[in-house]
Amino acid sequence: MAKKATTIGKTTYTSVPQMVHETSDDESFADAFEKRLHSRRIIKELMILRVSHDLSQTDIAERLGCTQSRISKLESTTDNDIRLGDLAKYADAVGLRVKIILESKESHAAARGKELGFRVG
Repeated sequence: MAKKATTIGKTTYTSVPQMVHETSDDESFADAFEKRLHSRRIIKELMILRVSHDLSQTDIAERLGCTQSRISKLESTTDNDIRLGDLAKYADAVGLRVKIILESKESHAAARGKELGFRVG
């Protein structure tokens, strides 16, 4: 899926981090903002799933047997702080299951080539 560009004034940005870096006078703020944004990718997906299923935090809390404030706290945390069990329960509450895929940090083609070599060798 192609990224949408956002235009503010006469300038077009392809991402929020790009916009913050190009409009902020404080480079350390822009770096911290980008780091925080990247530290919440899973949490952001959970929130998008909740909203796309027209569910409130209270709805999720009822399905998980906890309080709304617990869901609020979970949605305010970072990906590093979410427990795998909480992630699985939250996903289940919106009708999904968690599937974890471990990939090589190398390029996908190179990694596949190595994997193939291991299978053949």
